[in-house]
Amino acid sequence: MRAPESLGGRVRAAVLAELPLLTGCLTDPDPFVRQAAIWLACVGTRPADPAVVRTLADLYESDPSALTRADALTAVACSIPATVRDREATAVGDHDREVRLAAALSGLDRAEPPYPAALVAVVAADGAAVPGSHRFTARPRPSRIPVRPATARTSS
Repeated sequence: MRAPESLGGRVRAAVLAELPLLTGCLTDPDPFVRQAAIWLACVGTRPADPAVVRTLADLYESDPSALTRADALTAVACSIPATVRDREATAVGDHDREVRLAAALSGLDRAEPPYPAALVAVVAADGAAVPGSHRFTARPRPSRIPVRPATARTSS
């Protein structure tokens, strides 16, 4: 008799089954919705849908929200790590500290000691200044859902 799936496994399977319906949220005007959709796109272990990866790459390139850009970069790195190195190398010098930190953490995730000094320097400089900077673990598992501030609603 097969062992029952864990609750986490069942939740991941349910999210993956609905992911085609949820991908439209990646382009929602609300940055909190875009971030939540990015995190959902990282759930599970199946190969990433190429259309989703393209949308994530577009979000990294052009989203007005630094946190959304950072999460999109992390999601692309989790989905297809072999193709993200050049993007990360550029992102380490980005004008948004959230994006720099996401790029450094993604690069460090694949690195082995001794860690690249440039990536360690970004984490040392920007890590403490970015709230929630450790949202993704070594594997694409979001650790929290973005919570919209009760008094503010932005469209950036």
